[in-house]
Amino acid sequence: MRLHRAPAAPATPAYEPEPGRVLRLAQEGLYWQGEVEDYATHAMVLHCALDLLAVSWRSERLREEQSRLGGVGAQGERLAALTARLKRLADGV
Repeated sequence: MRLHRAPAAPATPAYEPEPGRVLRLAQEGLYWQGEVEDYATHAMVLHCALDLLAVSWRSERLREEQSRLGGVGAQGERLAALTARLKRLADGV
């Protein structure tokens, strides 16, 4: 006479273990790490720049530097022209 049932077979996972796929994801993470660090640096520089701008009206020296540097010049004008051209192309004009 048997009082207990035989143990059930382990359930099959809903996914197949794929160490190769996980390895590829980890390698991709390593590959993009430099880009993320560059983005983090840009974010930090932007944050610092915004902090400086928040108090720029109080700094005579900073106002002098801003007036000495002037606008973005030819590169800014070129970017504005390219942006306008791309907008026309996107609108189908």
